[in-house]
Amino acid sequence: MAISASNGLSILSAFIAGKYLDRLGFPSGYAACFFSAFLAQGLSLVFLGCNIERENKHAVEEKHSFGDYLVILKGILKNDRYFLRFLTVQIILCLSGIAGPFFGVYADYKLHLTGSMLGGLTMMLVAGQAVATIILGMLGDYWGHRTSLAISVFSAAAAAVLAVFSNSFPMFSIVFFLLGIGGAPAFVSIINMLLEMNETGDRGSYIALNTTFTAPFAAAAPLIGGLLIKNVSYTFVFMLAAGILVAGFILLLCGAPKQS
Repeated sequence: MAISASNGLSILSAFIAGKYLDRLGFPSGYAACFFSAFLAQGLSLVFLGCNIERENKHAVEEKHSFGDYLVILKGILKNDRYFLRFLTVQIILCLSGIAGPFFGVYADYKLHLTGSMLGGLTMMLVAGQAVATIILGMLGDYWGHRTSLAISVFSAAAAAVLAVFSNSFPMFSIVFFLLGIGGAPAFVSIINMLLEMNETGDRGSYIALNTTFTAPFAAAAPLIGGLLIKNVSYTFVFMLAAGILVAGFILLLCGAPKQS
């Protein structure tokens, strides 16, 4: 609910940003957006400082040296085959990021976006995240978080394919809405699946391993995508991303552990 509420404010922010860009132009409109974001983030730090952290029931009482901790991490990778399968699926899904940063660039290439249009697409993106966070969270509680993640992956693949054939603002709005659904599992399904894989004090180790091993692929994918766009085409990159997502979708259903 908290994430959905923040997404609601993000929709309002996207609307305001579009008005800034249209009325103030370049570069004043962008400066107004950045300064407003600075103020909002500063305000959030104030409220964050007012929070009181609850006692962690899963806190690790036994302290380990860094060398011993590396041995523990190695043991997790070696012995937990379910986590290793899930990690493999995520690495494959991260590679679909070759298209991630370029949907907006492609929309601008096709439509010559104005500030209002850019704000509208951002609103659709955040709206997809807001809706999916609530619905996929409920589905995860009843049918398992793997099902929720699979729906998100399928939505992202559909967005990549639809982008190839989009030539109007309404079509790109649907693309960005689907992208929002595709981005929701990071907040809903993945973390919950990681937490459910281990109910002991090693939960933090599972999250750390997951982030460490997927981060290089997530970082490299956009660079690869940019090179492919420069030397081939947007269509090739979007269709390749869709193929990777479909492969991840199949592996997720067949290979990743089913969570309750």
